[in-house]
Amino acid sequence: MNRPRRAPTPLAEVAPALTKEVSVNLGKKASSLPILSRYRIAYYCSRCVRWLLHEQAVLDRMGRPRCPRCGSLLRTKPWRRGGEP
Repeated sequence: MNRPRRAPTPLAEVAPALTKEVSVNLGKKASSLPILSRYRIAYYCSRCVRWLLHEQAVLDRMGRPRCPRCGSLLRTKPWRRGGEP
C-alpha cells in the first residue's frame, strides 16, 4: 500500500536545546564548528518520518530501539556515502 509521505519533523520541535546550541555557534568560522548530529539526542523512524528522543523509544527484548507508533526499528546513526567511517 502506497501512503503519501509527510515532511520530516523539524529538529526545533523535537529538541529546542540542540537548535539553540547550533545558533550560538554560527558566529564562528565554519571550519571550527563542531559537527552536531541529531542522533546524539534522537533516533529517526524512516516509516513514520519522525525524530524521536531517546526517552521516547521503546526497547525490544534484544535492546534495540523501536518506534512506539509503528514498531519498526529506528535509525541510530547516520548512513554515510563514499565509504567514510
